[in-house]
Amino acid sequence: MPAEEGTKNITSEKVRGFAHLHLHTQYSLLDGAITPKKLFAKCAADGQTSAAITDHILLLAENNTGYKNLLKLASIGYTEGFYYRPRIDKEVLAEFNEGIICATACLKGEVNVMLAKQDVEAAKRAVEDYLKIF
Repeated sequence: MPAEEGTKNITSEKVRGFAHLHLHTQYSLLDGAITPKKLFAKCAADGQTSAAITDHILLLAENNTGYKNLLKLASIGYTEGFYYRPRIDKEVLAEFNEGIICATACLKGEVNVMLAKQDVEAAKRAVEDYLKIF
């Protein structure tokens, strides 16, 4: 059997039930280049039924309430917090935090940026803020 066929079969079996939880798209400057449309097409072609786009802070729905709150947060970001791109502040996160799991995401996330600047105290404050919210 050619290597390509064997790899394709193994890949199809392994990705069933797998979901990426850290992906960047073209909306993360210098971190990703793929468009969401192409990303979803690639995931579907690989047999994946879900993926998490993590261009900024990573918020995951733990349950249906969390999913509804994520929708509210996205709407607020576009309708009330839009400034070059959708934004929400920590007060809004605190208001709609139920059912949501939060991670600091990537090197461009708030905590890691502060650590890269060697501002450990500011990084600790940010972590403490997120712990209070979530």
